[in-house]
Amino acid sequence: MEEALPGLESAMVCTADGFNLCSLGFDAATVRRVSAMSSSLTSLASAVTATSRPVVAEEADTSLALLTLVHGSSITVVLPVRREQDDLLLWVTAAEVTLGALLVHAEKATDSIREALSGR
Repeated sequence: MEEALPGLESAMVCTADGFNLCSLGFDAATVRRVSAMSSSLTSLASAVTATSRPVVAEEADTSLALLTLVHGSSITVVLPVRREQDDLLLWVTAAEVTLGALLVHAEKATDSIREALSGR
């Protein structure tokens, strides 16, 4: 992702409960804080969106698909890496890119992470 996405500032894969697995662009203290925060942010976003939408059919998937944060010229996206045994989170921040470009690269990364961890 670092080569494919100009403007990449940081990236991290963490567990859904906030433990860092790997990161790029963070120092040790920051990565601990950001991994814990990403878990909290996705939990909060899930709760807010679940309570603010109209009644949804029970069979519909209501899990959070994406969290987007815009700060100055940087955009951060947090996406779940859905797996059978557990979900991971991918956090990616880039500057001077469009949201669409960032999402394309982040979604490709989630697919790559899922494949790598499944042993394929």
